[in-house]
This record gives sequence, C-alpha cells and structure tokens, in this order.
Amino acid sequence: MNLLLQRFWPLTIKTSLGYRRDIDGLRAVAVLAVVAYHTGVPGVRGGFVGVDVFFVISGFLITGLLLDDLGKRDRIDFMKFYARRVRRLLPTLVLVVLTTVLASIFFLSTELGEVGRVSRSAIATLLISANHHFLAATRDYFAVGAQRQPLLHTWSLSVEEQFYLVWPAVIAVTWAMCARFGKSRRWLAGTLIVLVIGSVACAVRLAAWRNTWAFFMAPARGWELGVGGLIALGVPMVRRVPQMLAGTAALLGLLVIAAGVHLITADGSFPIPAAVFPVFGASLVIIGNARCPDGPAGRLLSTNAMVAIGLVSYAWYLWHWPALSIVRIRDMGQSSLPRDSLISLATLALSFATFRWYEGPLRFQVGSRVSAGRVVGIGSVATLALVVIVAGAGFWTRHSVRTAAGLEMIRAKADVPADMDQCLLGLGSGDEEKAKSCLAAGLDSRIVLWGDSMVNRLSPALRQWATYRGSVVAIEQIAKAACPPLLHALPTEPSVGGWKPYEGCRSINDFAMDRLSIAGEARNSGVIMAAAWWPRATDYDLRKLGAIEPRHSFDIAARDTDQALSALESFMRSTLREVTAKGLRVLLFLQSPILLSDWDGRALDVPECLFRRTERDCSMSLSTHRQISEAVNRVLKKVAAEFAEVRVLDLTNFLCIENVCPGRINGIVAYTDYEHMSATMSRALTGQLTPYFDWLTAPREGRHGPVAGLVGN
Repeated sequence: MNLLLQRFWPLTIKTSLGYRRDIDGLRAVAVLAVVAYHTGVPGVRGGFVGVDVFFVISGFLITGLLLDDLGKRDRIDFMKFYARRVRRLLPTLVLVVLTTVLASIFFLSTELGEVGRVSRSAIATLLISANHHFLAATRDYFAVGAQRQPLLHTWSLSVEEQFYLVWPAVIAVTWAMCARFGKSRRWLAGTLIVLVIGSVACAVRLAAWRNTWAFFMAPARGWELGVGGLIALGVPMVRRVPQMLAGTAALLGLLVIAAGVHLITADGSFPIPAAVFPVFGASLVIIGNARCPDGPAGRLLSTNAMVAIGLVSYAWYLWHWPALSIVRIRDMGQSSLPRDSLISLATLALSFATFRWYEGPLRFQVGSRVSAGRVVGIGSVATLALVVIVAGAGFWTRHSVRTAAGLEMIRAKADVPADMDQCLLGLGSGDEEKAKSCLAAGLDSRIVLWGDSMVNRLSPALRQWATYRGSVVAIEQIAKAACPPLLHALPTEPSVGGWKPYEGCRSINDFAMDRLSIAGEARNSGVIMAAAWWPRATDYDLRKLGAIEPRHSFDIAARDTDQALSALESFMRSTLREVTAKGLRVLLFLQSPILLSDWDGRALDVPECLFRRTERDCSMSLSTHRQISEAVNRVLKKVAAEFAEVRVLDLTNFLCIENVCPGRINGIVAYTDYEHMSATMSRALTGQLTPYFDWLTAPREGRHGPVAGLVGN
C-alpha cells in the first residue's frame, strides 16, 4: 500500500490550503457509501448521500483553487482553470462512456432499445446535460426502471460541470467589484452566502412542485457546492478554534455522515431537507480536520487504505455503475449481493489500473507539457468526436437486423388499442376538451368506459363486440392515466412525487359525471369502470413498478393502507349511488393481474421477459395475485353487492390458468408491459365478455333475468 501511494502521491491536488490526506479519505467515505448502496449492501439504504459529500468536497477544492489564483495574480486564469478541469475529468469520462457504449452493443439488445438508450444518455453526458436527460428519461433516480440506465450516475457529474461554468465567473466578478473596498474576502463571503440561500430556496420551491427536479437540477443542488466554497473562504479563521473542539467536530461530522448513510431513505424528504445532514457532516469533517488533522477523524481518514481509495474514487464512481447496471439489465433487474459485490470489487481494481496507467499519465505527464489552450481545444475536439461516434452507434441500432424473437417483442410492445393516443388522456389537468373526440353523440344507447389506462385496454374487446352485435351501440371513453373513477376523491398524482394531489383526476371525474347524466337519458346504456386499484392501497414499494413515490392513495388524506381501503369503500359507494341513480347499469372490473417477478417482486415486463427468458419465468402464481389484490377486491365486491344494477367482473378467471397467471396465453402475448392487457388479448376475450356487455345494454325490463346474475369471482 505504501508503494502504491508513493506512485500515486504526486497525482494529488495542491492548493494554497495545502494537500490534505483526510480529504482523499473523505472521498473514500463518499464513494464507499455510493458503491455499497448501488451494490445492495444491507444497512446502507442512504448510501446515495455520498454524492452530497462529493459536492461539498468539490466546492471546497474548486473554490480553493480559484482563491489560490486570486492570491497569486489577483485574477483568475480561466483558461488554466478549465484546462485543469479537462485534465482531471475528461480522460476517464471518455474512456468509461466509450466502454459503456461498446459494452451495450455487445451485451444489450437493440430490439429493446437498450443500445439506443445508452447512446442517448452518453451524448447527454458528454454534452454536460446528463442531469436534464435523466430527469426526463427516468423521472426518478430511485425508481427500479432507472437501473436500466448504465450512465445514470453521471447526472451528478453534469451538476458539478454546470457549477464549474458559473462559479469561477461569480468569484472573479465579485472579487473585482469589491477589491476597491479592500475587503474582497468578506464581500465574497457575503455573495456566496446569498447564492447558497437562493439555491436552498430554489430547492425548497422545486421540491414543493416536483421533488425530482430538486434532485436533478443544478440550481437546487448548488448550495451543497456553495457550502464547500464558504468553507474554503473561512478555513483561515479555523485557527482560532481550540484543537480539542475541532477534533470533536470532525468526529461528529463522520458520525453524522454514517447516520445519514444508514437512516436516510429515498422518500419525499430528499434532497430537501434530508441532504442537510451529509452536507453538515462533510463540512464538520473538513473544518475540524483543518485545525486538528491528528484527531480521531483525521487519523482514520488519513490511513493509507482510505487515501488510496480516495485517490481512485472518481474512476471507481464512474466504472462501478455501468458494470452493475448492464449485468442487471441482462438478468431482468435481478440483484444478487454476492455477484454484485464481486463486480464492485472488480471495478475497484479496474479503477486503480485506470488511475495508474491512464488517468495519471494523461493528467500529469502528457497534460503538463501542453498549454492550457491546447488542452481545452483537444478536450473539446475529443468530446465532439466521441459524440459523433456514439450518435452513429445509436443510428445503427435503429437500422440493425431484427431477430424473430425481437420482432415478436417489438410487436407485443406496440400491441395497444388503436384509440389509445386519442382516448387515453395523459397526466395533468385541463383535458376535458381533448376527451370530446371520444364521446358519443346524441342520445344513442351507449357504453361508457370510465377509469384509468386499464379501462382503455377493454376498448378492443368492446368494439369487437359492438361489431359482432350488429345493432348501434355507441362507445364513449373517459379514460385518464392513473385516475381511478371515484367521484369527489382527490387521489395522489404518481408522477410528481412528494405526495401531491391529482387535481386533474378530480376535474375529469366531474366531467365524466356530466357525461353520465347524458348517458342516463339514453335508453339501455351502461358504464364500465376499471382501474389499477391495488397500487393505491398497499404497503408495497411502488417504485418497483416504476413509480416516483413508494405508495399512492385513493385520496390525499388517506396515508396508510387501512385509510386507503376505507377511502375506496366510501368513495366507491357514493360514486355507484350517483351513477345508478341516473338509470345506468355498472360493470365494475376487479383488480386484474399485475405481474411481479418471483425473485424480488419488481414489475415483470412481459414482452422483454419472453424475449430474454422462458415462458415459465414470465409468469406469476395465482396465489401471489390473490394475496396482493384480495384487500381491494373484497372492498369492491362488498360495495357492489349493495346495488342491484352493479355487477363485478374478475379478469383473473380469463388471464390465469391452472393457478398461474402467464405472460403468454394460447400463443398470445397477454400484456404490453407488466399490467396492461394487449389489444390482441383484449379482442380474444370478446366471447367471454359478451354476456356482460349484453347485460349492460339489455332492455331494463329484463334486468333481473339470468344474464343479470353473471358475476366474476
């Protein structure tokens, strides 16, 4: 280890603040936390806060470099500054991005769009916009689907690079403006404090609107780097602090970081206010060790092992996640602690090799002999060249030869109702005008499809039934994504995070009630109500289904499962009372199968699973379905039994066979993802559903006849 450090020692950052071994040790703490979190090590559920520690360190070191320039020449040499950044960041980043794209071509699927997805994220990473890209592509860093992004972790690098574009100019302008007063450092500190407060305010505002924006966006994260900058300004004053107090503060800082790594969770409180704890802890460590480097925290962080890991922390941070992600993608998201631990350790070894024989020579031997302007120019050309190469790889994936299995999977993914784009309204508000194109005209007999995306998947069967029936029955759709058909309820909106009310759902349901009043005036009309009921009344972590929040609810006031089930019963009863009072019959669909994997309960994308695994692997036991849906189905059946004109139907009777809910039924890929029935499967069920559709539009005089007794169990 000593020999290793002797080889690496010249490759460290030196500023006017002096080289500090403990800073490299703190880097080691940060990267170990992140890698352990990504690896799935038990007890490290908040390991992602290591990124916040990195932010503080970066703010501290970068500001120190800038102050060093100001102290020597009373100005900042911007070209020299950016040349240092290019030498520090670009070589390893280019290597990792290029390797990741090549690995995706060899190991991932073009048919599934995986190579194209990696190519697009690689371009965003090289163009310093990975945080914006992943905000749009994943919506949530913590969702299981985000693990399908091998370059996801580069979002934090883009935040830092965006910071580097602004920070030197801020410091230079403030320093120049305040130099005439002879108190530049004081005025600079005041400016930085204002910027930090402004960034915190931005983070709070964004978190109140969209928590994921507060996570990914640089203005909402800048305060963490700004705090590091303030520490760099204030370090000279630390000499007045008693050594014992400083040593205690540094140790306390380590304990705060450790507590955050163990206790902080990926809920609506992160990054505001939860990120305050790792930032505070890192600040205490840096400040305390500046005064008392030989204290307990300083000695621990300055050990050879910690310093060595800290020196390769950048390379390890970049290498570990693409390796873990690609392996997990190939294994359908399945995690394995022994396997993933070996991968993480292997990438640590790769990081040492990268640092020793690639990054170090380019940064300190080759780079030191080239002028700053040429370094920036060469770095820019290399970046643009790699962008072109990656874009070419992405173009190739869109025109590559498809396999038979790949073509089946592509067709299965696209097997959606023909009217979906037109009749399934998206998230948000103000969609009433868009819904009008899918409404019935006049006072014809009609069936109204009302609910979320699940009800839209019944459209192919209903339209085929209407064609076979021969008589005129209008079909009207009022379907809105993630919006259960419950009058007066205010459910949570799953796409925004932070337990926000879904105002658009309430407004479209009010609009639906107006339409049902018109339907009630038509003779022999009925309503089909369907939704994904179970996800709004469960303790299951819904991020495994790609959601932002770990749970949803039928009403903003219902915060736990019991309250959600109670809300479902209350709102469903009042809804059915109002609907049946208009003379309409109601066919209420129970919770249909949502396919979950056997290994960890995450969503099982059926077309992808059938592409990569056997049909047996792409199935879920009927007992699992009943276990997760029993509670909501019991409530739905209980309330429906109170109304003579309401019947319930359980698609499980048709989608589950011999105690198994398979992904493929009679040769048909039954789902386009993990829960939405394919259009082909929907049409295939027309015969089984015909008696129920007939009952909805049967003459009212025969409502108590044999057909009216049909109930799915």
